[in-house]
Amino acid sequence: MSIAPLDWSLLPSAWIRALASASTAPTATAPGILPSTLYVGLSGGVDSVVLLDLAVAWQAAAAQPLRVVALHAHHGLQAPADAWLQACVERCAGLGIELVSARLALGSKQRSEAAARAARYDFFRRQLRQSTDCLLLAHHSDDQAETLLLRVAQGRAVLGMPESRPLGLGLLVRPLLNQRREAIEAYAQQHQLAWVEDPTNALLTADRNFVRHQWLPAAAARWPDLVPSLSGLAERQRQQLELLVELVGGWEQVPVAQARLPTGASLLRAWLLSRGETSVTQLGLDEFCAQLGAGPDRSPSLRLAQGELRRYADAVHYVTDRELAEVPLAACYEIHSPGELLLPHGRLTLSGPAARLQVHFAQTLKNSLFAPALKGRHWHRAGVPPWLRPSFPQLFDGADRLGVPAYGLPHKQEPTSLPHTLGVSQPKRRWQVRWEPFLGQRQP
Repeated sequence: MSIAPLDWSLLPSAWIRALASASTAPTATAPGILPSTLYVGLSGGVDSVVLLDLAVAWQAAAAQPLRVVALHAHHGLQAPADAWLQACVERCAGLGIELVSARLALGSKQRSEAAARAARYDFFRRQLRQSTDCLLLAHHSDDQAETLLLRVAQGRAVLGMPESRPLGLGLLVRPLLNQRREAIEAYAQQHQLAWVEDPTNALLTADRNFVRHQWLPAAAARWPDLVPSLSGLAERQRQQLELLVELVGGWEQVPVAQARLPTGASLLRAWLLSRGETSVTQLGLDEFCAQLGAGPDRSPSLRLAQGELRRYADAVHYVTDRELAEVPLAACYEIHSPGELLLPHGRLTLSGPAARLQVHFAQTLKNSLFAPALKGRHWHRAGVPPWLRPSFPQLFDGADRLGVPAYGLPHKQEPTSLPHTLGVSQPKRRWQVRWEPFLGQRQP
């Protein structure tokens, strides 16, 4: 893999590539477009100090004003953390660059590198408030190689860091991902940059440090092209994943038969990525896929960052936290036939004989003696997944439950004839009811 010269031009090139992959707008790849704000993750270490220097060079060369802001996350995990913050303050003051820092509140049970990383990215995410905001991080090809080797050792999916991905309302970009650590350190020395050293980076008790200081140097001594080769592998893996994401992105659900194949975990990963769900482990996916063969009385699920994977009716569904949250509903609504009723989470349309019917919900009937709970077979016959049942409309004529509409995605809705056989004796009137949940709110 050829190493591009380490200069500021790497940054706008990476930014344009990120825009091209994230947007279909024809103007998004125009060479002159600049980020609304160029944020730079600044830890104070050599990599981030060099990246900030390159960002300032881009700012100076830009034909239009370019706002550059450094972001420093104060984890408080190390004794010299205050000194690192002060070094960043002094560095930004010398460059005339704004610095935004945050002291991350990590509880006593969350003082780990994984928790610190999650808090750091949450801090970064909250800064990116526009689609053209850009966050630069200083990961390089040696970091990429370490990540791949570490994932192999841990039995995880062999996926490297992407050069860019969405974060907040903007984009995270790693413009140095094809650069070697030696090139970055040479730049810092050539430009006489000052940086801080984290003493814990030398402790071999940490797995990444072991890979960095012992495993990778020994392997690279035998195979000099190992780091570039691993970076190339990461890129090819990323391209394959992106192709799979494009192929399955339009799927509404994944058939259980597909998810149980040896490739099922990879399929589900790509499908989740198409829905913006990036926090999923290989172990979690493997265990979920293994549980898909369980009997119908079991309900396999996998908790994710923004929702859950669930099996229902021979398919795997991705259910967001928004769908799982209880919908604020009144205990009872009235609907006139013919007519429609607009609810917080959908539209109910009724046609048939003139009547005034009532709409109730399981979540408001659960503590009531007014009507017994609807049996599972009735829900299943109507195709209503368990997570939708608490807020799914039930039609009543006085004390008689007429039934529930058949469920389907909005573009597949068909009117349902009510009443069903739910204990209503010799019904003399029938209605056609259509339930259309609002897109993106309560559908699987």
